Amino acid sequence: MPSPDLSDQLKQFVSRSINSVEQLEVLLLLKRDAQREWTADALSREISTSRYAAEGRLLDLRARGLATFREDGQLLHFRYLAGADDAVVTELAAAYVERRTSIITMIFSKPNDSIGSFADAFRLRRPPEQK
Repeated sequence: MPSPDLSDQLKQFVSRSINSVEQLEVLLLLKRDAQREWTADALSREISTSRYAAEGRLLDLRARGLATFREDGQLLHFRYLAGADDAVVTELAAAYVERRTSIITMIFSKPNDSIGSFADAFRLRRPPEQK
């Protein structure tokens, strides 16, 4: 159960934009040093994950409007993109330090869309003429 002292805006942001603790930590790392550019390789070494996972997290943050990138030949260099959600990301960074368990609980208590989609594929349905 999310902590009642966390703002509704923060809860909605986590529900809408954060799918894993790793994704949260990537976002907060980018936010902490907003002018630094990260490649997937550099990020993977920094947070001890695979290059593939790091690149996926960076691309997802870009798709959500939380990161931007520039191309340099074959490499993509990502950095934090301050935007409409900047204040709530700042609030989230502070809450993650002070209320880490509450934030992690919020992330893990979200319904998993991919599991639901997979389960829906096996749901028995009546043919249209029997409804």
